[in-house]
Amino acid sequence: MAEQDQGISRDDQTAHKPFDRAEVMKHLDDDDVRERAFLIWKEAGEPAGQMDEFWYEAERQLELERLQEIGAGEALSD
Repeated sequence: MAEQDQGISRDDQTAHKPFDRAEVMKHLDDDDVRERAFLIWKEAGEPAGQMDEFWYEAERQLELERLQEIGAGEALSD
């Protein structure tokens, strides 16, 4: 009742819940990361011995895309 007295509904409170970066990372699919890492590697000229770098860059890109989808991407785009 106190929430209604203040003009704040439960829906308003959950709609503005801060994003959870760890939660976003949990939902990245390895197949999506693998495919993106492969594309980044191809664009870079297929260099040998740097797959970890391409994997992490793929994760970063996909995470940023997901965060932007939920409206939290500005926090990481800097």
